[in-house]
Amino acid sequence: MLANRVDVANLPAHRHRRHAGDARACRRAGRALTTVDGAVLQRRLMIHGLVQGVGFRASLAREARCRGLAGWVRNRSDGSVEAVVAGEPSAVEDLIRWAGRGPPAARVVRVDVEPASGELQGFETRPTS
Repeated sequence: MLANRVDVANLPAHRHRRHAGDARACRRAGRALTTVDGAVLQRRLMIHGLVQGVGFRASLAREARCRGLAGWVRNRSDGSVEAVVAGEPSAVEDLIRWAGRGPPAARVVRVDVEPASGELQGFETRPTS
């Protein structure tokens, strides 16, 4: 059973560009899982829509690393993108909101979110399943 579903119809249609300072801060963040108070939230995302062939996996991996999250992302044979992310709860929720928009060429229809578990270190792109 799905724990949460992001209603992408209510998200703003515009995209925000990153500033150079944001990119520098992202590079400094590295690959470590960071939390402020030790709380770690882990979620599995299933992203549906036009999400393959548009740079979604690479963009999601970059966004996750920028937020200090651990996990992985991969394409699914049904045309969706699957990701598991873990880290500070506010950073995980922020990435879930980002996944509802995705990179500029993506057209996200919905994001299914459910609890996940497992040992994660760094952030990787996995082969299609």
